[in-house]
Amino acid sequence: MDPIHIAEELEDMNKRERRALESYLRNVILHLLKWTYQPNFRGNSWRQSIRNGRIAIAKILRDSPSLKKEVASFIQDEYEAAVADAVDEIGLERKTFPASNPFSEQQICDKAFFPN
Repeated sequence: MDPIHIAEELEDMNKRERRALESYLRNVILHLLKWTYQPNFRGNSWRQSIRNGRIAIAKILRDSPSLKKEVASFIQDEYEAAVADAVDEIGLERKTFPASNPFSEQQICDKAFFPN
């Protein structure tokens, strides 16, 4: 492979990793919101989804450490999408949820953190 194709392949891989990281962050935020706003429905499947998302996030950041500096920005960008998903899944109004993300980057990635 010539250098141009290698560079293009590396760029494509980086884009895939970014999209995957954004998706996992959105899903963890979604489930943390559900955990917070539907305490009566907490269960193993939500806990597992949060745990698996955190594991995937850690692996992506381990394999692509250059993305670490963008996590805070991704979280900010994905919060509104996570809220929209929560509104659809839970059936609560948008105004129920905070205007900005209530979870820190550390909380989102911390394997031991669960709200409340």
